[in-house]
Amino acid sequence: MGEIKTLGILLHKTILGNDDGLLEFFTPEFGKITVSVKAFGRSAKRTREIDFFRLMELVIFQGRGSKSLRGVTTIKMFHGFNTNLELNQKGFQWLQTLRHITSEDKPTQRFFEFICKFLDEARNGDCPICDCYLRLKIIQWLGLLPDLDSELCKREKISESTVKILEFLSQSDIAGVFAKLPHIPATSLREIEEFLEKREGKGEY
Repeated sequence: MGEIKTLGILLHKTILGNDDGLLEFFTPEFGKITVSVKAFGRSAKRTREIDFFRLMELVIFQGRGSKSLRGVTTIKMFHGFNTNLELNQKGFQWLQTLRHITSEDKPTQRFFEFICKFLDEARNGDCPICDCYLRLKIIQWLGLLPDLDSELCKREKISESTVKILEFLSQSDIAGVFAKLPHIPATSLREIEEFLEKREGKGEY
């Protein structure tokens, strides 16, 4: 028990009948955590401070079997999500995916850093490319990405050019993707989405 500090990205919030809040955060040290906030639903200040699409420093009191929020400071706003409707809608889908794939009390330092970089850069690229890139990286992180070779072309019935795009996405950071792949041809985009849906189905998320 005691006070702890960690960085966090808000994944989900629930307002209880007594106006207390239960907030789920993605953190580097603890994976997904749930913290309680007293009178969250009645506090305009708190609801402004604790919002989606920002990186926050959290001060948390760890009690017996529960965590409560003592303080929060915004470190960085992930711009674009509140001004671009398509990006906003995709952004909430991405947060829900993160909510389902991250575990309680499991450190995810490198993946957390990747997500922060991705959310910070997403406004600079094409939304469908961002979506394919993140979904592929999640599949890769979960260990569900098969070898991207000629056998994949035969097995999945996708073109060699699409496999090359998948390979590029799997090996690049987000800035490199935007610099070298400003758009994906429609045929390859459909093949990539079908490929991702199959992998996601196997991961059951």
